[in-house]
Amino acid sequence: MAVVHILSAGAAQAVVENIAAAYTRETGNGVKANMQYFPNGHGAMKWLAESRGRSEIGITQITEILANKGVTYAGPLPGDLQTKTIYSAGLSARAAEPGMARDFVARLTSPTARDMLAQAGYQFDT
Repeated sequence: MAVVHILSAGAAQAVVENIAAAYTRETGNGVKANMQYFPNGHGAMKWLAESRGRSEIGITQITEILANKGVTYAGPLPGDLQTKTIYSAGLSARAAEPGMARDFVARLTSPTARDMLAQAGYQFDT
């Protein structure tokens, strides 16, 4: 049996642990000893891209997979295993340049930026 190394980071860690536990229950084969955690998904995917093994898989946010050359995005986990991240913007009440800050948020939420973010793997509900 091949050894599978599972890489994960951040919010994906709990998902990976649940998958590993279910796999162990169903097969009797433990994979926990082969799990490796990274402080962030980008680092995990960078390691995966540079690895020479044939049995490593990585689980992290789509945006961190797509940002690394040498890693192929295989697809999303099933919906019940998803951990959605919601990004928000806020302006400081004491901002030195509140107009510039508002302009930045407006550009970040514009249709052009939305298209670029979607290409990078971000998903939008509306």
